[in-house]
Parts: sequence; C-alpha cells; structure tokens
Amino acid sequence: MQLRRIPLRLSAILALSLALGACAPVKEPQDTVTDPEISRAQSLMAQQDYLAASSLYQELASRHSGSLALDLRLSAADAALKGNDLATAATLLEQTDQAALSPNQALLRRLLGAELALAQRRADRALQILQQQPPLASQRLDLRQRYQRDLADTYRQLGKLPQAAVALQGLDALQVDLQQRLQTQTEILRTLAALNEQLLQGLQAAPEGGSDGEGWLALALLGKRLDEDPQALQAGIQRWRMRFPDHPALPELLATFSERLRLQTRPPGQVAVLLPQSGPYAGVAAALRDGLMISHYAPVSYTH
Repeated sequence: MQLRRIPLRLSAILALSLALGACAPVKEPQDTVTDPEISRAQSLMAQQDYLAASSLYQELASRHSGSLALDLRLSAADAALKGNDLATAATLLEQTDQAALSPNQALLRRLLGAELALAQRRADRALQILQQQPPLASQRLDLRQRYQRDLADTYRQLGKLPQAAVALQGLDALQVDLQQRLQTQTEILRTLAALNEQLLQGLQAAPEGGSDGEGWLALALLGKRLDEDPQALQAGIQRWRMRFPDHPALPELLATFSERLRLQTRPPGQVAVLLPQSGPYAGVAAALRDGLMISHYAPVSYTH
C-alpha cells in the first residue's frame, strides 16, 4: 500500500488548526449554566421567605429552558405551597409539562399535588395521588422519604392512625441520621399511643408492617399499661427486647421510653369536640359523637 505524503506546509496548518480548536472555549448548554439568582432563591427558602422565593423561582423558570426550567417551576410551586399560597401552587403544577418530566421530577410533582390536597383538607384526593405510583428504590432518597412523610400525614388526616404509624415505619427505614430517626420513632409511639388498649390488642392479631409493626404495637401497649410504674416498665422493656431482638427501635428511644410515653400517653383532663347538629354533615357528626361517647364509657382492663 502506498502512503500519500502530505506537504510540510499543509501539515503545519492542520496541526495549528487542531491546537486552536482544542483551546477554544466550549459554550455550555443554557441549562447547565449556574445562575447566581438560584442561590438567592435557595437562601430565601432557608430564611422561610417562601413567597419571595416562589416569585423568584418563577422568574428564573421563565429565563431558562429544558430540565432546569422544570426544576425551577417545581421549586416555585413548592415555595408557594410552603407559603400557603395554594392558588399559585395549583396553577404552577397545572402548567407543568408532565410529558417532559424526568422520573424524579414526576415524583416531586405528585408529592406536591398530594401536599396541596392535604392543605385543602382533601385527604382522600391526596391518598389517591400517592397510591397511583409509589416511588422506586432507584429514585432520590429525599423524595422517597418525603413520600413516606406525606403518606403518614395523609393517613393521619383521614383518622387512620395505624396506617400512619406504618408509613412512619417506612420513613424510619429510609433515614440515616440518628436524631431524625429518634424523632420519627417517637412519633410512631405518639401515633400508636393515641389508640386505646383494646384497639392495640386487636391490631396485634394481624399487624401491618410485619414483625416490626407487631413490635411497635407491643411497645405502645406496654407503655399504656405500665407508664405509672417505671421499674415494671423497664422490666417489661427487657422482655420486649428478648421477644423482638432485631427490632429497629433505637437504644436511645428505649432508654428514655418511660419519659417519652408519659408525655405522649397521659390523657387530658377534658376534651371539647365541636360537631354540627344540622346540615349535610349532621349524620356523620352524630356517628362521631356516639363513637366518642362509647369509647369514653367503655371499661378498660389492665392486665400486668
């Protein structure tokens, strides 16, 4: 095979062109350029100036395009929601191009939609949104944690405290920070402690959340029975730990269990309930009133 010889002058020109091309700055796509105003919007969020942050995020979204614009629009909706500007949050979510969203952006949009429904006291709608498509294990951890929190808040608004406790157990399983886990686990106990002993016993027959769920129910029941006797409570905790050796309850939680349960389970002296006696909700109110009265006068047996 014969090789063609390139004239020396032409070789020099080509080499110089390649060198200049390598040194020339590459223009970044618009969506990858860092906008200093984004940092200012984030600072406004940190200062809890949510409405100002929402306005700035909306302005920034109009300046950019592509995925960055979608992120900014969702951030604007999030800030509006935190600032209790529900109308703006709803408009921003409606205007978001769902077909262009990445999986994480689509998940965030669903979470914001559920949180908007909760703020509007539409827990049924929030639950419908959350149950449409639960997050995948491959999606962002913070979004999966937020999903469990929203699910717990939804069930609590619906009055389904056992399901709220199960959702909090899911949140605890996703958390790494010790203080966050301790706070979540305390909330699990607070949620279950709101149930009466008879209901806790019934839930233990078919617990949600597997053996961990059964362990939380047993721990809450233990606290309701022995909260006035610290020594008996500590002995009961030791027996509980032997029964549930792999339970995720933190040692720090169990070490202060008596104090935490005393704060969570001590019933108030009086409770006022305001219910309508006429109008479209009178029937529901009557059922609630009857249920409260039955629960109030129901005998409670304590078995040590």
